[in-house]
Amino acid sequence: MKNLTKMRRLFFSVVLAVLSVLLLVNALPNKVGADDASAIYNGTVTNLDPNDNSSRTANGLIHKIWMTAKNNSGQTESSNYGTAQPGVTHNFLLEKGNYQDLYLHLRLTNQSENDPITIHNEMLNLPISHNFLGDANSHIVYGDTKPVSNPDNASIWYDFADGRNGTDHPDSGWDQIFAISIKAGNVIPAGGSIQIDVPLKVIPDANGNVGKFTFADYSYNASAVYTSIQNWARVASPVELNYRQPGYEGYFIAGTSSNRDPGHPSTLNFANNAQKYFPQITKSLNAIGYDNTNSFVDKAGLDNVFYTDGLQVVQLDAIPSATGKGTLADDLHNNGYSFLIPSVDYRWGFKANQEAKDYVYSVANSSPLADVKMPDGSGATGPTIIGCFR
Repeated sequence: MKNLTKMRRLFFSVVLAVLSVLLLVNALPNKVGADDASAIYNGTVTNLDPNDNSSRTANGLIHKIWMTAKNNSGQTESSNYGTAQPGVTHNFLLEKGNYQDLYLHLRLTNQSENDPITIHNEMLNLPISHNFLGDANSHIVYGDTKPVSNPDNASIWYDFADGRNGTDHPDSGWDQIFAISIKAGNVIPAGGSIQIDVPLKVIPDANGNVGKFTFADYSYNASAVYTSIQNWARVASPVELNYRQPGYEGYFIAGTSSNRDPGHPSTLNFANNAQKYFPQITKSLNAIGYDNTNSFVDKAGLDNVFYTDGLQVVQLDAIPSATGKGTLADDLHNNGYSFLIPSVDYRWGFKANQEAKDYVYSVANSSPLADVKMPDGSGATGPTIIGCFR
């Protein structure tokens, strides 16, 4: 048996004796595998219970920031809550064509049984502010022509994206409101709360796209230092992948590369001697999952349905070998090969000088088939390559 030492010796002596995995797939717009009536998709781990550990405190208050929308049946659904940063954020999706009456909510609760709390300032940033991870072409704006009602007589302040100074009595330019603040000096009694409910309007671009959007509450203390409680989302649809359809005959393709950095492109050459270990994709579906809401990054598990602009993840050590003798990884190791061993740490969890366990790619980072050279020097042919593991 060829051990890890020999595997690495081959890796270095041949410049890069690494097997990269390419999925040959087509992404077909379809709503297969998802509830057509759903307005909001919260992924594999939901963050919805007001009494669970998702409650984040800042400045003595419990903060809840979330969205709601009505589905096509008129039922109101809630999104995952935002969380204090730095911290793990479980995101969510608005299902394209299935949501209406979109609202952004902020609730501040005084959990003390005896003492009131005076607010220093709570600044709710709307998606139009483009803070954090938002796309510049995201057009989700304030959706009303009158001030947010003042719950419990709270004093409210508005700021505008067009450069106007903030005011507590806006009279025009409503779609330019980028932040609504619960002003310093507001008092929340013991056991009480203040909540504001902000109607939003979605204005897609010329191609019907909305883009990724973010929202956050800046919670200030007496020293004007703030805690950011935030979340991000996107409008998306379930996608039917052709490798999950009956009759699909595509294989994983073995390739070698001269670049060990997973973050930078490098031409992949067909690895003919190793291809015999690589199985049909349809025999490896249990090894493939999807990260639609930051679940893989958060180590929270993978989805079983893929949404537009999500990530597809292949768990490399779960792929069976085409020889029928255990896993693909075992057969590769026993014959002197490895999967990618990066030279640097990388954001998807790759560790320098450790063999990668997962293969992560997105439609947005697709690579042309011409990047893969077959034994005769020609480019590979077949369906669209969605991405490659560098």
